[in-house]
Amino acid sequence: MRGDFSIIISLPVGVVPVIVAAVSNFLFARAGTTIRYACKKGLKPESPNQDDFFVLQVDGTIGLYGVFDGHGPCGHDISHFAHQLLPALFLRDATRETDPKEALRKAFVRTHAQAQKAQERNIFDCSLSGTTGTVVYLQESESTLYVAHVGDSRCVMGVDTSEDGEGGSRNGAATIKAVDMTKDHKPGLPEEKSRIYKAGGQVGIRQNELVRILWYHWRRPG
Repeated sequence: MRGDFSIIISLPVGVVPVIVAAVSNFLFARAGTTIRYACKKGLKPESPNQDDFFVLQVDGTIGLYGVFDGHGPCGHDISHFAHQLLPALFLRDATRETDPKEALRKAFVRTHAQAQKAQERNIFDCSLSGTTGTVVYLQESESTLYVAHVGDSRCVMGVDTSEDGEGGSRNGAATIKAVDMTKDHKPGLPEEKSRIYKAGGQVGIRQNELVRILWYHWRRPG
């Protein structure tokens, strides 16, 4: 993967802080391209694997890739729910080709709303559970890559900085540069902390753990 790029970031919308970035002048190495993935269950013995993902590749047209990391007692149910619904909502959106950023934003917000409705129907409980979501949309006709995310499943792009575009190393140094495409939504960040408090939550340290989101007036995860 190589190319000059600029990141265009939208403001958080509603209760879901969806961030969408666009990478222009993007070149995807089609010849000999393969997609590889790895998934490892977390260390909590009582929890199932709460990760989920999807891969959709239409040669010469589009690529759509997503990862979801559930958390909480029903995190595996919610990540599975999101990984099925979100790409379907995006692909069915009439504005996908003309305004992919808006189509991605709406897909995230609508998935969030549908998860709340699923809770009302007692399909699963998302009051203390949820999932991250990171989606990459490759629009090959426009040579543009779109990245949308919520949570802290970071997207990293490997950029080929070699002169011949063949990767490898130069004078013993690797020519593939790792570039963060998303900024983690961490509750310790000032802007994220402000959003949480406005939504009725609070941020604190629980049982010597890292900074966590807590229910207001409750010392339990939110």
